[in-house]
Amino acid sequence: PYFLLGLGGVVTYDSRNDLFYPTKGILGSASLVLYDPLWGSTYNIVQLNFDFRQYIALYKQHVFAWQFVTDWRLGNSIPFQMLTTIGGNQLLRGVPGDLFRDNVMAALQAEYRFPIYKVLRGAVFASSGDVLNSNSLMINRLKTSYGAGIRFKIIRGKINVSGRWDITHTNVDKGFQFFLTAMEAF
Repeated sequence: PYFLLGLGGVVTYDSRNDLFYPTKGILGSASLVLYDPLWGSTYNIVQLNFDFRQYIALYKQHVFAWQFVTDWRLGNSIPFQMLTTIGGNQLLRGVPGDLFRDNVMAALQAEYRFPIYKVLRGAVFASSGDVLNSNSLMINRLKTSYGAGIRFKIIRGKINVSGRWDITHTNVDKGFQFFLTAMEAF
């Protein structure tokens, strides 16, 4: 058993025009958390995270969005549960979440969003990234994901309902994966 107590902070810049379905603006955040035996933590770990997203309005409701994210865990001994992961339904959609772990993660993804009909929108996306060890920073096999999806957004007074259905393919799993979620991936 172990105990983790971290102290840190986050710096964020947000100029997006909408929190749930932005069509323009930037979201950038950087965080630093220190886990140290000095304040009761079993391990001495430095956790660094950087997330940058940009949304570019191209024409009417056509939007190009991209994100770069990296997450670092530095220290001599890092518990398995604290290692960074990649995959899931938001970052490298379709790559099984928690399957790949190490102390550094970096990923880049892009998405083109376009109107279909009234409340329906479409999207095509691609992403690439991996987890790696900070001692060598070598990528064994870059993980990639691509696909398309349908989005909907219904606003009735104070009620705002949105959702997305994605179909993805990766170089990790054979076949296709399907995701039905309530929010955009990024």
